[in-house]
Amino acid sequence: MSKNNVRPSLRRKRNALAMTAVLTVVVLLLFIGVNWLATALEHRYALSADLSFNSLTLQSAATKETLSSLKQPIELYLLTAVTADTFGDSPLLRSDLRTLLERYQSLNPLISFREESLLRSPNWSTRFSEQLNGEEVTTDCVIVYCPGTDHARMLTSDNFLRLQYDLDSQSYAVSGYAVEKALTEGIIYVSDAETPTVQILTGHGELGAGETAALESHLHDAGYQTVRVSLHDQSSLDVDQPLLILCPRFDLTEQELTWLREYLAADGGILYITGYTSPVDLQRFNALLGEFGLGFRPGVVVATGTDQTSYYGDSPVSLLPYMQAAPETQELLASRQDILLMPGARAVTISEDRDISIYTGSLLKSGEAYIRAYEDGLETLERQDGDETGYFDLAALARRYDEDRTSGTVIAVGCSAMFTEEWIYTNTYTDAFLRALMKALGTRQPVSLDISVKSAARAGLGLKPLDWAVWAAVLLPLVILAAALIVLLPRRHL
Repeated sequence: MSKNNVRPSLRRKRNALAMTAVLTVVVLLLFIGVNWLATALEHRYALSADLSFNSLTLQSAATKETLSSLKQPIELYLLTAVTADTFGDSPLLRSDLRTLLERYQSLNPLISFREESLLRSPNWSTRFSEQLNGEEVTTDCVIVYCPGTDHARMLTSDNFLRLQYDLDSQSYAVSGYAVEKALTEGIIYVSDAETPTVQILTGHGELGAGETAALESHLHDAGYQTVRVSLHDQSSLDVDQPLLILCPRFDLTEQELTWLREYLAADGGILYITGYTSPVDLQRFNALLGEFGLGFRPGVVVATGTDQTSYYGDSPVSLLPYMQAAPETQELLASRQDILLMPGARAVTISEDRDISIYTGSLLKSGEAYIRAYEDGLETLERQDGDETGYFDLAALARRYDEDRTSGTVIAVGCSAMFTEEWIYTNTYTDAFLRALMKALGTRQPVSLDISVKSAARAGLGLKPLDWAVWAAVLLPLVILAAALIVLLPRRHL
């Protein structure tokens, strides 16, 4: 072949190779671009399928209806600090939570979702301090924020998990996931300009902010904001919001007693909590309780030991009360959320000599116990001659009715530690009991949606729902075998 013929041939080969390389690069870039676009669309519009047994990342009709009616922008932030697969110490997978948040974003253009690392951007730990009332942001949490109302809510694994007490292992195990319920109710909470409020009385030596941090944190988780109030004039109290009186050490003035009476007459609600070391001679506080047929006995309630299920461990003053059947507790009893712990409890009295317009009911009772006198200190917990023995009320409710309408509700609880110790919240159903008490006071409640909790345990497989499939799987091979025999048997000698 001549040189004149070789050069065009080599040129054509080089051109073909160059064209092939260019086409290869173009195709690769096209595939990369399509893949990037598909991934972006999948994350933005939550196009991935949920094949999990409990459909954890899918939303209910209640959530879709709630999100479709949003009028203000909502910002969702997933804050993490480590690269683990799970969300904090919970069994909840971070990928499932991320997918769920992406699905929320896809349901309404007003919702935006962003994931942030606290290691790379530590300032996020304090960005919402003011909106969260100084609450510390945890390493793994979801922040729900509404710029329009400037309200924020922090959701942790405690909000997302439902625990069930296992009698065999004497511990709590995860029974379900309430991620969707917590997120949707959190969005409603931050988008509502008028958040339900709980008033905390001050000015009489009550428990301070440091002592009530756990209590206020759980009220915030329940959808309430807290505000401290003092009785400086008649308009100090909002009758539409409950009032907490937490272990006062000094008595009311006559004018303050009048204002509290007017607050109750306008259908206000008081939760009065005391401890066994609190003073018992606060005459005006006692008079207010007495008008509703309630009071407190001096001394601490000590279990006799005959009923070992009525106290915790080896401590007879750490009572495990028996929840009583009442309208206020029926939901807790039905869901078996009745395990509480009351260390250092004082007995509540329910007077028979009260006005006929007053309804009273016991909420918590002790097992067999006695009352050990407490004055300057407890020299011994052993029962002494003269100590009263019996089954004592530890929490009670009283409600007054005037002409078929309520005019005040008072709840008395003889133990402050059950509401102020975080360990007790973690290991008992005190949080659920606290919410039930707030609901019993009849005030404006945070929105609670009927969103079912997703099961954490896969249901066992059974044959009944799959009868048709089982029969098909068994009969189809038999029919084919029978047809084969019909065809082949006459030909077996051929």
